[in-house]
Amino acid sequence: MKRWQVLFSAVSSVMALMLVAGHLTSAEAKPAGKLTVGLSSIGTEEIWLPWAESGREGWSVVGALYESLLTTHRESGAVIPMVAERWQVEKGGKQWRFFLRRGIQFHAGHGELTADDVKFSMEMYLDKNARGSAAALYRRLIDRIEVVNPHQVVFHLKEPNVTLDTQLTLGWFGIASKRYVETVGQGKAAATPVGTGPFTLIDYQRSHSATLEALDQHWRLASGFKTIHLRQVPDEAARLAMLRAGEIDITAVSFKFKREVEAARLQLLRIKGAAIYHVYLGGQVLPTRKTFDAQVPWAGNPNDPASLERALKVRRALNLAVDKQAIINSVFEGEGVRSPVPYLSPGSEFVPNALAPYAYDPVQAKRLLAEAGYAQGFAREVEMLLMPWPGRAEMVDVAEAVAGFWERHLGLKVKRTPIDFATWAPGVGKPRNMSWRAGAHGFIGRPVAEPVVSMATWAFSPSSYMTFAETAEFDALYNKILAEPDRAERAQLYRDLAQTMYKGYYSLPIAAVPALYAYNPKVLSSWPLPPGDAYAHGYEYAVPAR
Repeated sequence: MKRWQVLFSAVSSVMALMLVAGHLTSAEAKPAGKLTVGLSSIGTEEIWLPWAESGREGWSVVGALYESLLTTHRESGAVIPMVAERWQVEKGGKQWRFFLRRGIQFHAGHGELTADDVKFSMEMYLDKNARGSAAALYRRLIDRIEVVNPHQVVFHLKEPNVTLDTQLTLGWFGIASKRYVETVGQGKAAATPVGTGPFTLIDYQRSHSATLEALDQHWRLASGFKTIHLRQVPDEAARLAMLRAGEIDITAVSFKFKREVEAARLQLLRIKGAAIYHVYLGGQVLPTRKTFDAQVPWAGNPNDPASLERALKVRRALNLAVDKQAIINSVFEGEGVRSPVPYLSPGSEFVPNALAPYAYDPVQAKRLLAEAGYAQGFAREVEMLLMPWPGRAEMVDVAEAVAGFWERHLGLKVKRTPIDFATWAPGVGKPRNMSWRAGAHGFIGRPVAEPVVSMATWAFSPSSYMTFAETAEFDALYNKILAEPDRAERAQLYRDLAQTMYKGYYSLPIAAVPALYAYNPKVLSSWPLPPGDAYAHGYEYAVPAR
């Protein structure tokens, strides 16, 4: 084993043990009371198996029932042990060895969790029909899984990847009982899920609600609340009215309701750096794709230099025509921090200090559009998708604001199309046609220490939800980041990626903002949520009011 591998393993183990000491603890008091959570969606597929849920929304249920090898610390966001008590990296990141805790039990007497269950669960993700949001990533990455003994499992990768630990945290990977699923079949296993998490599912009404019941004892942490009731209410104003009426106890709210929440003497919970907003310009795919449309003004053809120059001018124009600070002030009540690039948190080690957010210059924007051959606007309308997601209701407001700036300053025709994630998501893993489409995206950079892990879902050629720009340069940098074991060198590669995104104006970076949750302080005292994640989860950490 090379020196860096020994150090990587030793440091990971020591840090994990230090962090876990203050993170995974047993609770003596039995769970009591009920917490009702209002959500815009309780799932995309609403199939309660980890490898079957294609959207992050479904993990509001899945993440309470199942556990993963690793998890993230609630305060620092660092990767720490969960089912695996320690792990080590071998063969330059091409082999990962996990040592499992002993005695973790599946619900309802279905036996101890072992390496066979880990292997089985990952192989379900690797199946070509798996729809889990991480499934495509795992299929590209993992060659095979080796069971060494009941409490030791090895992941053999196709290529070195030093970020695998972040991709095996809860929200990406979940472990189900091999014996249970094989005995009853996936249909029944999804309807009556069996995991090792601190909750069981006791009631479920499709697209309406899910009710979770806490175990009185749990190896990791018993919940303070006995019952967690999840209510799906897509309309945000309706959820806020329900909160004021006492029908729900906590819900995500957009900034436009912040003052109303404060006036009602409700409390606000902020999740720091929860979302990095940008507006994507769809259709920027390689010309080898069937969905490539050469008529899309902002999509250049790498084989045609004139096309690339024209598309760059259009993308610059689309950026300069939008007053991003005005959007921050109006949509986010001034709480956002301007972003020079999408996906990467402004002010972080991943963004060069020299990169300043794009200017607001509508006169220059109009001139650039004319130079590109569109003095009278585009020949057809741009479709702006208005799609709110949990913890990121402002995606609709940001998209609306950008559409307005384009119409006012560039004379573009913009068609607004309301759509929810459950309608949009079935195209996961398929070469969806995003030509002539745009939309706002509140990107969640989980984990904050390795944003490329979540970027892999959106920003590169193999991405399940490709909405950014497909280029050979982006893909090359992505692969280098995954294979670079030295942290400083990896940070420099991120900065190279940021520089490449910046100079190409591939999307409209807006801001990094917190997520807001309004809650009733008579029911809920506090709920520590990890940074960089807009989704409320980890119900066992919610502290009842006393």
